[in-house]
Amino acid sequence: MAAVVVALGLSAVRSRDLPPGYVIERQAPHARTAAVACKHVLELDSFLHNAPTPEHTRATFGATAAWLAERHGARRGAGGLLLDSGCGTGRSTLLLAQQHPDCLVIGVDRSLARLRKDKRDISPGAACAPRGDEGPVQPAFDNALLVRADLPAFWRLAVESGWRLRAHRLLFPNPYPKPAHLPRRWHAHPSWPLVLALGGELELRSNWRTYLEETVIATSAIAHLASSDGEAGDLPPPSCDAAALRPDVRAAARALAAGLRVEQYAASAPFVSEFEAKYEAARLPLFRLALRLG
Repeated sequence: MAAVVVALGLSAVRSRDLPPGYVIERQAPHARTAAVACKHVLELDSFLHNAPTPEHTRATFGATAAWLAERHGARRGAGGLLLDSGCGTGRSTLLLAQQHPDCLVIGVDRSLARLRKDKRDISPGAACAPRGDEGPVQPAFDNALLVRADLPAFWRLAVESGWRLRAHRLLFPNPYPKPAHLPRRWHAHPSWPLVLALGGELELRSNWRTYLEETVIATSAIAHLASSDGEAGDLPPPSCDAAALRPDVRAAARALAAGLRVEQYAASAPFVSEFEAKYEAARLPLFRLALRLG
């Protein structure tokens, strides 16, 4: 996960011992954000048809589904399912599990090395420091699971399995700040409609405000399309047919609350990630965005 430092010189970054990464100024949202998002939401089925699901992710999802079935059976009346996408070391997953003991929390990251990082500093004495030959599915707390998987493929399997989330977190995702890398940002990635279809209360955090501003633009454009009853307006390419929008994505987009806005916040311990802790220590601005997807 890359770090982005806004409006600071490189010398200042080094002096504060921040994680290595990009040094960028705040910039205007990419002009094609809305068009790209609408294109992807209309072409979701084509993307899924052509995108292979890695075998390791399919196996991981099967083990995760079995864990969920077992835990749901043991925890009747549980408060719902929380997904922590791109969880890194799993610090945020374990904090969510502590904060929501009535819920089942799943943290997903593509790096097994990050997931295996010792996390006893988060909760002393907790069985959450995987070692040795442990596989890609690692029980942490009684109500938390850390898994290694490809995120778009994991989201796809979750949607196909009928998952509906209570809450979803995307904390400090890799921003890919170069204009040419817009399609790598989650809100402009072909898999973004899957995030919407999973529903729940989606929260994003970043130290690059532009990333969240673009998320508002992309998701608002999809919501506009979902409510247009076939009239796509000038947002997607002229050849797009809004009637092709998948019902599950349409329903989630229509449920979006109005007045989406990015807000600055002050982080405090316990920090959700190493990035948040270091940015706060360096007194850098942090931002978050909440989306309600029904």
